[in-house]
Amino acid sequence: MHILSFPFFRYWREHVALLLSACICFAVSTNVKASFDETAPHHALEALRVATLALNNRENTSLALAVPYDKKLSDTEGNQTTLRFDPSKPNGMQWATLSIVGKSLAEVKLPNPFMLTPAVVDKLNLTYFEEEPDYWVFKGDMDIYSTNEPEKNTDKQAEVNFDEYLVAFVGIDKQTRQFKRLSFTNFDSFRPSTLAIIDRIVIDALYAPLSENGPLVAVQSQLTISGSYGFLYSFEEVIKQEIEKVGD
Repeated sequence: MHILSFPFFRYWREHVALLLSACICFAVSTNVKASFDETAPHHALEALRVATLALNNRENTSLALAVPYDKKLSDTEGNQTTLRFDPSKPNGMQWATLSIVGKSLAEVKLPNPFMLTPAVVDKLNLTYFEEEPDYWVFKGDMDIYSTNEPEKNTDKQAEVNFDEYLVAFVGIDKQTRQFKRLSFTNFDSFRPSTLAIIDRIVIDALYAPLSENGPLVAVQSQLTISGSYGFLYSFEEVIKQEIEKVGD
């Protein structure tokens, strides 16, 4: 059975994707006001300042919707789907399916912000976490949902507050001193429904502009989720998404 067919996962994917998408639209004109941890290494703080300034100076997010691009989706079962976004087409006709291998993944939406905006970074309230070989890593406090809470739902499943389990990490590339990576993961197992146990979630995205000085877009995204459903079924699912600009 494909993990996307589980009722709890359909709910989880829609719920988290909605919340993370909402934070993109929140105060997109707001400049990043990341808090600087003076106990962090000097080079990490300087990289955060440079990355923050560069992000604030990038063009409006609407430019990302003016560039034609291909979106390639694949999963661990060998299914692959390639879609093309063409902004020159009328609304409702801008997406076209180029190819499908196996089952269509056209409806899959990975739960990470498509664009990395000043509002997204600001809401994460970054503090220094650690140094990796390629990145300075800052931790987000996951308060990105505080002003975009969904409507109350009487469904018991909808009471699961996923930001209690997920921790955000932002990576600044050491060479370019630009925001490059955004990850969400959990440290402890949790139950999104009575039958399901999630042992591990990793939502990982690498960001780059589709056009010169344009907004940072999640050009490579991956969702990895593992756990069990019921007493007999264990699962591990990986879904990948790649965004590639079409033409010059």
